[in-house]
Amino acid sequence: MCENNNCPCLAEILENILSMQQRQISDDCLLGCSKPFLGNQILSCFNTRPVSLECCCIDKKWTFPTNINGMTIESDIFRIENINNCCATFRCLINNPSNELNESIQLIATNDFFTIDLNCVAALVCHKDTNVLGI
Repeated sequence: MCENNNCPCLAEILENILSMQQRQISDDCLLGCSKPFLGNQILSCFNTRPVSLECCCIDKKWTFPTNINGMTIESDIFRIENINNCCATFRCLINNPSNELNESIQLIATNDFFTIDLNCVAALVCHKDTNVLGI
């Protein structure tokens, strides 16, 4: 097992994101992955800060299979759902196959979840805050 000692750092960032997604907004004025609110302004109404994960032992983006309408696809965009010490549970997100439903909804939540040891994560990439359908 690889040990990269990033866990406390990544866990803190993911806890901040999870708190924001649960509407527990802090008054801190941080930027990037630690920004204390979702969207460009405090009054923005987004429900998710999507993230991608980079594996620590291999130079590869973490993916997870998800089943959509009978087809299995690899998801590489996730939503933090729970964190417990150095274990984080993520929900797989997929691109909205039909932006005709709502052009502002670019990602859809799946019912596929996974838990990962954050010691196996080398990097966390935060994507633009958004509304995810199905949350």
